[in-house]
Formats: sequence, C-alpha cells, structure tokens
Amino acid sequence: MRDQPGERVAEIARLAESAGFTDLFLPEMGYAATGRVTGRDPFIASATALAATTRLRVGPGVAITPVRAARAMALLAANCQEDSGGRFMLGCGISHRGALAAIGVPFPDSPMAHMTAYLAELRELSQKDLSFGNGFPVLLGALGPRMLRLAATAADGAVLNWLTPEHAETTSRVMAEAAAEIGNARPETALYIRVGEPDAVLAEADAYLTRFPNYRRHLDRQGLRTAEEVARRTAVSDLRPSAVRSTIAEYREAGISVPCLSPSGMSVDQIRDLLESLAVR
Repeated sequence: MRDQPGERVAEIARLAESAGFTDLFLPEMGYAATGRVTGRDPFIASATALAATTRLRVGPGVAITPVRAARAMALLAANCQEDSGGRFMLGCGISHRGALAAIGVPFPDSPMAHMTAYLAELRELSQKDLSFGNGFPVLLGALGPRMLRLAATAADGAVLNWLTPEHAETTSRVMAEAAAEIGNARPETALYIRVGEPDAVLAEADAYLTRFPNYRRHLDRQGLRTAEEVARRTAVSDLRPSAVRSTIAEYREAGISVPCLSPSGMSVDQIRDLLESLAVR
C-alpha cells in the first residue's frame, strides 16, 4: 500500500485480512519525496492497519535508517508490537543515495558498516533493553550479496524487490545457507511482485532502471537490461486471478516465504477488486 490516508489503509487492511492475506507492507514515501512533499509515515499507517485487523501482520517495507536513530526506530516498533499483540514487523533499509541527497541527508560512507551497527543496536534493544514491545522481527531491505548475507545473519530476513523466479530461488538458497552457518532458523524472505496493467508496470520498471544505480546493478546481475525485460520476467501484467495465483505459487516454489503483491498504478478501486478476486473462499 502506497501513500494512502488512514481511513483507506484501514479499509484495505480489513479487506486483505478477510480475503486470506497474511501480511501488509507500507513503503516509506515522505522522506523520499523530491517534488511537492507527500508520503504518510509508515509507522502511523502500520498502527492504523493493525488496529483495524486481528490477524494480519503489518509493518514498514522499508523504513529509512539514515533519517531515524536506531533507538527511535526501536521505540516506534515496540509501540506497534505492544499495541498489536505481536503482529508488527519492522522492515528497514538504507534507501538510495540520490533520494537522501534530495532531502539533505548524507548517505553513509559505508552502507555495510552503517547497517551492521544499526541492526546490532536494534537487536540489542528488542531482545534486552526495551521495557515493552520486545521481540519485534526485523527484515532488512537488501539487493546485493553482502546485504543479503547481513539480512540472514544479523536480522530475521529480508525485504526483496524486482527478482525473477530463478534469482529468487538463488537468493533464498544463499540466505538459508548463510543463516545455517550461525545456527539461525531459516530467514524470512518477503518479495515485492509488481502487479498492474502492462503500461503501469513498464513505467515503474523504467523508473527503477533509470533513477536508481543500485537497482540498475541489481537488475543487470539478473540479465535484465531493459524495462520490457524487467516487466516481463519479474511482474504480473495479467490480472486474471489464475495468472496472479500462478505467479505467487511460482515464487513460493522458489523459496520466497512471503510473496507480496505490489500494485503498480492501480487505483484503490482496482486494488479492492484484485483482493476480492483472490479471496480464499
């Protein structure tokens, strides 16, 4: 769900839960705005969705770390974890150099060092120091091999983006092997799978290729060099329920534990229709 008022977030969360969905992620939007400022806070939106539901897991996907101290992030997460009875999950990540520069926030000199220290502090707070809301899971927004390994060894898993089924399988295996080295249980993998009309999916794929060098490298590693290739091999442009379910099943078979439908250019009415068409009867 992207940048919606609380009333609409609550409505979609209730509909998703009743349709049999298990998780809802709310992307960071406001800090990345480069024109007229928009974007609802993902923690406030998460609290709204959690209050409207009884089973759904909800959290930011992902909250930007350079704009929040780890202690502040942990307190927000703990509040949501406590109030929801343990249904909150914290997706966090470093964002993009250009997006942070646009709002005057310096990009860390060493992204790995920044995230390693940040995750260590989050874990210490969640497991030992907080007096309430303990034990919230942390998923790291990750693209490259080093960040994937960090997600498997220093967090509870990863939030993934723009993956072919073949590379989803490789990613799942790499993370599972890294976690096994330190005796961790299998890490969680939540993957955003774009869904929408062909033109909308293509436009979003093109935006990631042209605006974000780290995503261009990520897609190039998969042999995806044009927006058409990205859209065709990583997204769902056929909105028939059978086609969407087939794609979800393919990613589950590849080892993705939480395949997430990420609407591209879809109106709220279209999102409602999609959820209702996919409802478990």
